[in-house]
Amino acid sequence: MDARQPPGSVVRLADGEIPAFLGRKLSPHQIGLADLLSVASLRGLAPRETVLIGVQPASLETELSLSPTVRAQVPAIMDMVVEELKRWGYTIQGRSLAPG
Repeated sequence: MDARQPPGSVVRLADGEIPAFLGRKLSPHQIGLADLLSVASLRGLAPRETVLIGVQPASLETELSLSPTVRAQVPAIMDMVVEELKRWGYTIQGRSLAPG
């Protein structure tokens, strides 16, 4: 995600912190997350809470694999995702999810 932070910065955005426009599209036919959230809101189907967790890459060029900068932050991101899910009432067991 382009959060305009130093490369490798882990970023958490929630609800109103998520920008209406999250960045460039690869194609005019591509539907982005901001588009989906906007349509869900207009239709009354938006989730009660939305949290985005990502890492600022060193480059925004399209690649087929994670850069070393992003790959180094995967464990921290996974920990943050687990903590969010626990806060939402899920019990984490290995790699599976079980409701509260």
